[in-house]
Order: sequence, then structure tokens, then C-alpha cells
Amino acid sequence: MQKDTPKHMAQGFTMQQRELVHVTCVQEVERFDETCVLLSTTLGRLRIDGEELHVQKLDVETGQVIIRGKIDAAVYEKQRDVKSLLARMFS
Repeated sequence: MQKDTPKHMAQGFTMQQRELVHVTCVQEVERFDETCVLLSTTLGRLRIDGEELHVQKLDVETGQVIIRGKIDAAVYEKQRDVKSLLARMFS
């Protein structure tokens, strides 16, 4: 039986008391500091803003990330239409 990989699982996002965020299906942690964590997920880029943010757990095999701190916002960034951009450049 094949083990579920992050690409085959539904993404999960849970927040507790604006102090703890648990995200599944994370493909990459693009950047992080005390005020922002930027994650690449199967649903697009997820930006978590706050204060005193710390990546408490990062499991690259399962695609799980746990972040602690004072969470102010969690936003999925709009995905850009690459085909439209390329079509405009070459038309």
C-alpha cells in the first residue's frame, strides 16, 4: 500500500487561540523571521504574519509545519497566471 504524500493529501490548516498554527501539505518554507513565515503549499503560497513567530516543528517528509507566536494574519497569496503573462510578452 502506498503511503500518502503531501501531494495526494488534502491540505489542513488549524489555528488555536491565535498562538499556534498547524499546516499540512507544506512543500517548502520559503522564508521565516519573527514577523512573517512564508510557506509554499499544495494550494499556493501561505503567508503568516505576527510577532515573535517561531517554527516549532518542520517535518519535510510529511509536509507538516507548526508555528507558535502571536498570529495576526494568515493569507493565501493570489496565484499569478503564468500563461497570460507569457502570452502578453510574446504577442
